Amino acid sequence: LINTYRTDFAPKKMGNTLFYTSSLKPQNEDEGTVAQLFCSIDGGQGVPIAQNSTEAGKHTSNIAFGRNDTRMYYTICEDSEDYANEFICKIYYRDKTDDGTWGVQCPLPASVNMSGYSNTQPASAWDAEAEQEVLFFASNRPGGEGGYDIWYTYIANDSLCSQPDRLESLNTEFDDMTPYFHEASGTLFFSSKGHLSLGGFDIYRTKKENGYWMEPENLGYPINSSYDDLYYSFDSESAQAHFASNRPEAYCHDPEKGCTCDDIFYYDIAVN
Repeated sequence: LINTYRTDFAPKKMGNTLFYTSSLKPQNEDEGTVAQLFCSIDGGQGVPIAQNSTEAGKHTSNIAFGRNDTRMYYTICEDSEDYANEFICKIYYRDKTDDGTWGVQCPLPASVNMSGYSNTQPASAWDAEAEQEVLFFASNRPGGEGGYDIWYTYIANDSLCSQPDRLESLNTEFDDMTPYFHEASGTLFFSSKGHLSLGGFDIYRTKKENGYWMEPENLGYPINSSYDDLYYSFDSESAQAHFASNRPEAYCHDPEKGCTCDDIFYYDIAVN
């Protein structure tokens, strides 16, 4: 009902609803698949949400919620003209209106959506020390350690953003991405190829103490595997972690050629 033979990723659970990204099969076989945001209620059939881009060739993905769930963040991506199998992504948001619907689509400013580079995978949190919303995101912009790095910006009530800065102590020369902040525990989760891992991307966690991020801790097996494991999120109400992986249990069009598509997995977490 949720996973398909195409790529399914970026799960976020809110109450009885699981939001995630999946790819729609094109009506024209000559066209590529297009990523869209989906939701599944009580584990039912996933359906596209109304806020997806309707522009041809545009991919809508990576949903996140902030400001006590009154703001929706997501990315819209298009194929890179310079590199095959690469995307240029920008982060957008919508605020919830008085009648409970989602308002108009607005892009974050150019300081976040740096032109010519991919800015993606937003994750909102409340910084109690700064008393401001902080948005983590992944970007391959200049000034990082290499590949994709995790950056952050503070967002004021008028949606003005501070100049983004990178998380120096966490980023590596390899790809570091898919940040997620769990406010109840004050824990930042992310995936990386540059820290000690079981293979491929692994999921890590860290906390900020005395103004510094602690050494990242690998979540270990069974959440991590020798395959790529990304997009961790945790729902305190159900005590379930969700993540995406291309491990052998994932659906695959042709298992003999090896699976490259992610599926969504969940794992029950014992909460003390």
